[in-house]
Amino acid sequence: MHKIKPISIFYHHLAAFRAKTYNPKTVLDIGGSGRLKPFLDGVHVVSAKYPKIDGRNLLYPDNKFDITCSIVTLEHVGKKEDQFKFLAEAYRVSKFASIHLFPVGSAARGVEQFKRKIGHKHPCLILDQSDFLEFLDSSNINYGFEIADTLREHLIKLGLTFPKILNDDYLNYLYTLRLEDPYCILLEMIKCPLVLPELKEVSQNNKT
Repeated sequence: MHKIKPISIFYHHLAAFRAKTYNPKTVLDIGGSGRLKPFLDGVHVVSAKYPKIDGRNLLYPDNKFDITCSIVTLEHVGKKEDQFKFLAEAYRVSKFASIHLFPVGSAARGVEQFKRKIGHKHPCLILDQSDFLEFLDSSNINYGFEIADTLREHLIKLGLTFPKILNDDYLNYLYTLRLEDPYCILLEMIKCPLVLPELKEVSQNNKT
């Protein structure tokens, strides 16, 4: 098994749990490096790692994989239009659903600013959830959203993964944040709902 940091174990578990509701035989992990495979026993998992494979231009036919997914990858793809293209391609090559976990909003952007301050350089562009809603609605894609973890929950995982950041600057920084704001969301773009997820499904005719 590939070594997985504590902060990633939760996200891989959640992505695998959602994928299993469709009883897939094949899964494409876009941006992955084999770390999802141990969470999906009996499933053929293909890892599509950049730069060998560009998620914005997947060289696979439509409906190639039962499930496609990405785990905290989308924010590293590039500008807004690149992220939308990434999602569209993942949806295109999926047969049942496309599942993605990624940070959104001002809370997540604040965490990234703090990471850069302490020397953790990991370039990314974090959009707002409303940006994705606009794209999905205009693309006539059925989808569901749920909060994968709040900022409070993410910071706990961050501290477990990088214990050296647990210093006075870090703790003081926490007090400036709205800890119940969402940090990471799970987006499920549903093409063929064999088992309707407990996610609140949203469509052009049923918005909430």
